[in-house]
Amino acid sequence: MNRTFLLAIVFDVFFSLNIFGEGVEINGLCYMLFKESGEAIVANGNNTWEGELRIPEKVTYDGKDYTVTYIKWLAFMNCEGMTQVYIPQTIKDILHDYHNLDRYKNPFMYCCNLESIDVDNNNQYLTSQDGVLFDKEMKGLYAYPSGNSRLSYNVPESVTRIYDLAFEGSRNLSSIHIPASVDRIGGSAFAGCSLDALVICGILEEDIPQDIFAYMDTSTVIYTHVSQIEKLQKLYKGKVLPISDYNLRVSEIPQTEIQKTVFGLQGRRLSAIPAKGLYIKDGKKFVSR
Repeated sequence: MNRTFLLAIVFDVFFSLNIFGEGVEINGLCYMLFKESGEAIVANGNNTWEGELRIPEKVTYDGKDYTVTYIKWLAFMNCEGMTQVYIPQTIKDILHDYHNLDRYKNPFMYCCNLESIDVDNNNQYLTSQDGVLFDKEMKGLYAYPSGNSRLSYNVPESVTRIYDLAFEGSRNLSSIHIPASVDRIGGSAFAGCSLDALVICGILEEDIPQDIFAYMDTSTVIYTHVSQIEKLQKLYKGKVLPISDYNLRVSEIPQTEIQKTVFGLQGRRLSAIPAKGLYIKDGKKFVSR
């Protein structure tokens, strides 16, 4: 990802918003305050944080209380010291009102040590599962915590859309399995990832973003429907193979190794049985819940 380009967007958006609200810093976070509505937005700015962050439901400035209702999409960019974030029930969305863009829902880009994103159970608009950020109905996957230690991740079958930059920088992942329910994947969704396998089970919509695989390591092998291989190959410089080849990778693991070792579905040797997800042991598939 071109950081110079993204930083230019940060400053452009930040300064353009000054005409709509008052920019202030409260307890180490930047906000835009709107006196008439009594709302506060966690703003794009120089937010930095170490360790766990609990975004407050309310902030007070000059004796007036403001309800924190939105997070700007670049609010926490480059917060490398942040390890966990808690989103309160008052947050309605990840906001990008610059040119009405709603493709970008990951405010945690380059947060390379972020292990988990957790949302208050009473939030009516957002939710999280296994530390991953979704809309409330879990149809849209917004942001995967790039510092999480998981080796593989199965996108829930309720999801139909993966937003732009959702998996940005998830360097620990070796495989991502995307179910047939997903028909939309945003631009640079896997930027900074170096996967063994990216499995796309569904047929994507015709208007696939040209930059869908931008900045993803081209050593990654994409597995998908035979009917979709040619389309994806035009957008990706690495290998695009049929899903049947992905399934064969498991059967090709030597039997002597299978009896002694635990493997992920992508054929990668694991150090231990995963706490959650599918794995292979003694030549059989198992699931940890």
